[in-house]
Amino acid sequence: MSVGPVGSTKAQVNKHPLLSRVAAASRAPSSKVALGGLHRWGWLLLCVPLWAGPTQGATGGCSSEGDPLDEPAQVRPYCEEREELECVRAYERGDLTLLQREECRLQALALCELRTFVPGCAPTLRETGACLNALHSRSTLQQTADEIPECRRICDYEAQDAAVVASGGEDEAE
Repeated sequence: MSVGPVGSTKAQVNKHPLLSRVAAASRAPSSKVALGGLHRWGWLLLCVPLWAGPTQGATGGCSSEGDPLDEPAQVRPYCEEREELECVRAYERGDLTLLQREECRLQALALCELRTFVPGCAPTLRETGACLNALHSRSTLQQTADEIPECRRICDYEAQDAAVVASGGEDEAE
């Protein structure tokens, strides 16, 4: 009776899958085992640089575009969300009833149609987003928007004259 790896018989080795692989590898010529291991390591070495490379938009990435959050914010969507949040926050604090909150939100939407940022003011989407995120947070519920640092950094908006809006943004004095 011949003895296989670890002192077991050939019949025992053939029944156990792990032992049969070890026995087959021990009978294979050493060059095939070495090439099989090299083949596996070669694929790994080929794929590692692909996994470790920078992603699009990351520092050192291939993106040539600027960050979209650095674009100037539009006053109307920012104003509408901020003013509606102010109404909801007042309701959450108990300062308004449900009916008053809904009236407040409708008035805010109407007022924001005629708003523009003050001259020389162009907050970015990142800045306005930070303010809106802070207003959404329950941790700032007891603060007014003017007391929240993320919102204080943004310049105010003002009402446009209805005649200027009707003329498409052209001032009649020009």
